[in-house]
Amino acid sequence: MKVICPYCGSQAVLKDAAVIYRRFGLGEVYVCPTAECDAYVGVHEGTTKPKGSLANASLRNLRKQVHAVFDPLWRDNRHVERSEVYEAAAVVFGLNEFHIGDMRDKDAQAYLDRHEELSDEIKLTIQRNRLVKISHANENLLAVLRYLYVESQSSIHYVLSRNAYRGHENSFKAAIEVGLVRLIKKAETKRAYYALTPAGCSAIGVKAR
Repeated sequence: MKVICPYCGSQAVLKDAAVIYRRFGLGEVYVCPTAECDAYVGVHEGTTKPKGSLANASLRNLRKQVHAVFDPLWRDNRHVERSEVYEAAAVVFGLNEFHIGDMRDKDAQAYLDRHEELSDEIKLTIQRNRLVKISHANENLLAVLRYLYVESQSSIHYVLSRNAYRGHENSFKAAIEVGLVRLIKKAETKRAYYALTPAGCSAIGVKAR
């Protein structure tokens, strides 16, 4: 595979990552042969495909900063898959695929300047993507949720007791997995409740509180 250094235009050389990290067993990297560029990029395990474009020390530092604010979107939330976050980020940025390794200095700095706003947009996009997927994958689930929270009640209920709805546990589990319902546990009473999320409210056509 031909990989070109974006700084000097030279063809990068594929080498063992030990030339960078001073120890073996870390895979391979593409390295610019021009020492002044100080540019390299890792490759996907088992392939010669680069994990983005070659980066010098300054850009590598910027990318690390982007990872520091981007990765918690999936790493700190066990209800969100890493792939979901990257898929949503691609939608937000209008890309076919989103990779931090493809960012150049201007892109990385722009992300850092707006990361809080962009994180909110990515989270909302995840919910929208889930709603689209669930509407195609299991149309019955939305009907069940609407019945439980709306149609079987005298008024809209945003929170339902777990004990009272044990017969619908599978439906609630499926709704939690796609972010339409959140399980709330009260430490003081040791009771648990199924609460609609904003995405859940939107999915069944009720106004979020």
